[in-house]
Amino acid sequence: MKLNILHRRETITLTAIDIMNEKGIQSLTTKEIANREGITEGAIYKHFTRKNDIILSVLDHFAKYDQDINKTIELKKLDSMESIRFYFEAYTTYYQNYPAITVVLLGYDQFRYDKELEQKIKEIIYSRSNYVSKLIKQAQDSKLINQDIDHILLADVFIGSFNRLCLKWRLQNYNFSLKDKGLEAITMLLCAFAEKTWRED
Repeated sequence: MKLNILHRRETITLTAIDIMNEKGIQSLTTKEIANREGITEGAIYKHFTRKNDIILSVLDHFAKYDQDINKTIELKKLDSMESIRFYFEAYTTYYQNYPAITVVLLGYDQFRYDKELEQKIKEIIYSRSNYVSKLIKQAQDSKLINQDIDHILLADVFIGSFNRLCLKWRLQNYNFSLKDKGLEAITMLLCAFAEKTWRED
């Protein structure tokens, strides 16, 4: 019984992501979820108390690999530049295999009108930003990235460029490899801000 409950919660979450991707976040309704799931609206409330709980589950799903990616970088004992590349490669792979989830990535602003959702998305954004900042600072400490650049601002440049590429990918109906273009962009940025000695290697 517990497995069935968990399975239904997951399918409701995935259906919610599909609806948000197809119609926009504001168009998500329990009625639409129920229709697609082939259940009653009342059945949804056996698994989620409120609509907000469904959206919170979507946000949890969006960020479900964050800790795994960070831990993998630590376990692999990659150098700082390789760590940055691996970080963005992991996300491009995730998004390319699951394009619908990028609706969350590009819909941050839609969550700020609800305090609970705003807090959740802030936690995800700041957690990712802080981790990229940490990787960049490590690269600066190793004299691989220009130390005169603020590492927090540089993290924003990397993440902002990545998010912009994801937007372009969606607008062009996923007609290019996000993974290939993403790695190309990150490598270009690394080279642009790297110390001369690293570029010459």
